[in-house]
Amino acid sequence: RILKIFSRKKSSSNIDVKRTIVKFYLENSLITKLDENETIIEQQENRSLIEGVYYNDFLAVQRILSFSRYCEVIEPLELRSMVIMKLKEMKKNYE
Repeated sequence: RILKIFSRKKSSSNIDVKRTIVKFYLENSLITKLDENETIIEQQENRSLIEGVYYNDFLAVQRILSFSRYCEVIEPLELRSMVIMKLKEMKKNYE
């Protein structure tokens, strides 16, 4: 519902939508869980390099965290730092 509203507004205006593009490694066992905005760039024996395009940093971080320890952000480095900071905050909650 919100996406339809956003799409209508985007198509009828000159709003520049910032996107966050993230490259990350993901274990091959989770490849079946990719979204339509995520593409396999390179496949290796045990993991694949994925490029994801997200509407903002928050969604990108949440998506990365959903893969748990089976994911490693390669770029952008700023987002990698955000994920590390979020993981440290989570760890602190459980100490």
